[in-house]
Amino acid sequence: MANVQPPKKKLQILFHAMDGTGHLNACVGMAEALIKRGHSVLFLVNAAFKGQFSKYGFEELTLERAKKEGEDKGKGKGGNGPSEEQVNPVKAFAKMILKSGMLNDKTPLERVKEMAEKRAKGDDKDQEFIKSLYESTVDFNPQIKRAIEERKPDLFILDHFLIPPCLPESGVPWLYLFSGNPIAIYGSKDLPPFTTGYPTDSDRALWDEFLSYKNSMGDSFHKYQQKLYEHFGYEATEEDFPKKDGGIFPQCKYGYVYGYPKELDYQDLIPIPEKFIGMDAFCRETKPAEPFKLPEGFAKEGEKLIFFSLGSMGSVDVELVKRVTSILSSKTPYKTIVSKGPLADEYELPERCWGEGFLPQTQILPLVDLVITHGGNNTVTETFSFGKPQIVLPLFGDQYDNAQRLTEKGFGRRLETYKFKDQELVDAVEALINDQKLKERLEAAAKRIAADRSKEVACMKIEAVAEKYAK
Repeated sequence: MANVQPPKKKLQILFHAMDGTGHLNACVGMAEALIKRGHSVLFLVNAAFKGQFSKYGFEELTLERAKKEGEDKGKGKGGNGPSEEQVNPVKAFAKMILKSGMLNDKTPLERVKEMAEKRAKGDDKDQEFIKSLYESTVDFNPQIKRAIEERKPDLFILDHFLIPPCLPESGVPWLYLFSGNPIAIYGSKDLPPFTTGYPTDSDRALWDEFLSYKNSMGDSFHKYQQKLYEHFGYEATEEDFPKKDGGIFPQCKYGYVYGYPKELDYQDLIPIPEKFIGMDAFCRETKPAEPFKLPEGFAKEGEKLIFFSLGSMGSVDVELVKRVTSILSSKTPYKTIVSKGPLADEYELPERCWGEGFLPQTQILPLVDLVITHGGNNTVTETFSFGKPQIVLPLFGDQYDNAQRLTEKGFGRRLETYKFKDQELVDAVEALINDQKLKERLEAAAKRIAADRSKEVACMKIEAVAEKYAK
């Protein structure tokens, strides 16, 4: 049992995250724990997400995007109302991913190699993502600066690829909350490169080959961070940028916050630095006013259930969702709950499958016996916290790393998302959903997580950072 002590002081904490469901949900989970300890939390959020945090009891301050050329107030291009990016940034970003061609059967090495070759030819379309983050940060930075000046926070928590220049300029201590697989922020040469999904004991020549292409990508993040500092006249030092050896995530001298279960974390391979504040999962806990209920008659008592989610980004690949649900419906005896994602209204589910665009994941996980997921960090860690086995169909980013770690630790199975045969999925479902020894291991892990109260312990460490650097 963890030795949790009450806070010495009530803190004022500001949160700011980039526009992505995974980023925002991780911050919600962290903020819930801090509020339970009596601290005040203010979310600085894109105006398009207005109300998404107040429903959990959080105070919000909305950040407005500047009008684009040719747009009137309250109107999008051509005067036909707000643009989709303004109204639903998650859906707009998901569509951008679909349009970009990111969702394909290429390996991480093939993708990064192709990207490097295109850049060598002057094609920088892959930089659209970081460019869009730069543009939104240009809009938001003055508003964040004003919030810092008015609220005078004790601490700022950031989950973003770019640092708003007003943050280091303010002198307020801040922590970098990372809502992905921690390989990315450890920066250890004794771990496979981030996003490769390579086994931890794989040939290091593969690691070097990947990095020879990947390092050039870090230059883009460094370039736009530099451009951001110059735009606002902030004189940056080396520690205000990602690491030079291809790093894409900000450095933070105060520390990092991340969520990853001890059973999956990498302490068996590297020492975890003291400034890294870890917990088993950010796992959201606040229950909505109306508890989740399955449709009447969908599942009978004692029936085994599957939960299938490719996340808000991955679920835009409607053909993949259709294929997986078709196999589950026609070739397994189990019923499946499906998180359909932002394009939910564009397709129907087959028999013995039910779902909606967005579902309260943490309320569904206790009801099911198996989870099929894209491997997003929140889904992986939340599922693990509830003691459920996982089949992972990674699509991009750290999803490959999560899929591999679950597989090599014996808590799940990784399939090749666009190459698996129908029977491979069926076999994986039957193997995991009926593995009693695995069920016992996962239940033991879930009990350990509940007893350790790692999120509360992390709060104590966060409070210590604020105390150490208090003005």
